[in-house]
Order: sequence, then structure tokens, then C-alpha cells
Amino acid sequence: MEDKSKNLGVDELWNNKLKPLLKDYFRGERNAEHKLDVLESAYFMSDANDSSEG
Repeated sequence: MEDKSKNLGVDELWNNKLKPLLKDYFRGERNAEHKLDVLESAYFMSDANDSSEG
């Protein structure tokens, strides 16, 4: 149950804070969407590894 609430917080952090901030940061750059996709993939891959260890 604790892991579920942790994942919800991580998802909310990405969707409500980090993704919009990074999208604004990469605005106007080449491959901005691809860069954002790579970062999103790395962010959630890291989270998946953390939750499986605990």
C-alpha cells in the first residue's frame, strides 16, 4: 500500500512539475520532444528500480 502512494506521488511530480518545466526548458530546440521522452523514460525506469529494491 505504501508503494502505491509513493508511485502516485512520483507520477504527479512528473506530470505536474517536472514535465512542464522541462518542456519549457527545451522549447525551440531541435528534437525537444525526443529529449523529453528520453528523460521521462529514465525518470520512470529509475523509480521502478527503487521500488523493487525496497
